[in-house]
Amino acid sequence: MKPLRLLLALLILVGLGVAVWYTEKHPPAPKSEVKTEKVLTLPDDQIKRIQITRAAAEGVTLEKGDDGKWRLTQPKAYKADESSASSMASNLTSLNADQLVAEKNTDWKSYGLDPGKITVEIGLKDGKQKKLILGDDAPTSSGVYARLEGDERLFTIGSYVKSSFDKSAADLRDKRVLPFDSEKTSRVTVATKERTLEFGKAGTTWQIVKPRPLRADNYAVDDLVRSVRDANFESILDESEKPPAKYSFASPYATFEAVDAAGVHTLTIGVEKKDKETTYFAKSTDTPGI
Repeated sequence: MKPLRLLLALLILVGLGVAVWYTEKHPPAPKSEVKTEKVLTLPDDQIKRIQITRAAAEGVTLEKGDDGKWRLTQPKAYKADESSASSMASNLTSLNADQLVAEKNTDWKSYGLDPGKITVEIGLKDGKQKKLILGDDAPTSSGVYARLEGDERLFTIGSYVKSSFDKSAADLRDKRVLPFDSEKTSRVTVATKERTLEFGKAGTTWQIVKPRPLRADNYAVDDLVRSVRDANFESILDESEKPPAKYSFASPYATFEAVDAAGVHTLTIGVEKKDKETTYFAKSTDTPGI
C-alpha cells in the first residue's frame, strides 16, 4: 500500500504544479472596471436659477437670492421650500448616468427627447446655461433616457432623478403659513372673541403682559410659538384680490401675532359653518392667498 500512496501523492503534486504553471502562463482576465459616466458636474455655489418645463403642465422657475435663499419667480412669486430646492440643486451638481446608451446619437425623437418630457434649464452666476432634457422611461431598466443639450451622448439616469424635477409650484413653495423667526421673537399676542393674551420675552423668560402681569410657563409659550411657526397650510382656497364672501375675516375665530427682528407677523383664522361641517381657513401677512 505504501508505494500506491506514494504514487497518488506524486500525481497530486504534479497536478498542482501543472495548475500553477498554467495560471502563471494564462492569468485570468481582470474584471472590467465600471466607469461612472458623468452627465453633469456643476459647482453648487454657481447655480443661480433652475427653470423646469414639463410637457402638458405648468412650468416653474426657482432663483437663488444674494442671501442664499431660494425663491419661486414663476408662475408666481413665492418663498420656496429650502429643503426641496436645495435637494434639486444638489442633484445637478454631480449627475451620473446609469448607462451610456450611445456615444453619438442623432435620433432623439425615438427616446422622447425631442422636445422632451421634462426640460431643466440651469442658469449659472457667470451667465452660462446648461439644459438637461429627460425623455421616455427606458424599457429594460428603472431609468429614463436623458441628454445634455449640445452633447451627442445618449444616457439613461435613475427614475428618482426624474421624480425630483417633476415638481409643480405647489410642490416647491414654502408651505409654512407664518415663517417668522421664533428664536428672535420678543412679543406674542393671541386673541379670540373671549380673551386676549399677550406675552413678552426678556432674555429667555416669558412673562404674561395682558390681561395682567404674571409669570408665564416658558415651556407652554415656547411650544405655542413653535406650533404656529411650523404650521403648514393644507391647500390654497383662493388667491384672488377679492376673495369670496364666505372667506370673511370680519369676525375672526382667532388672531396670532408675533414680533421678531423683521417686524410684525400676523395670522388670522376664520371659520365657516355649513350644516354639520366646520371649515377653518386663514390668511397671513407672510403667505399670499387663503
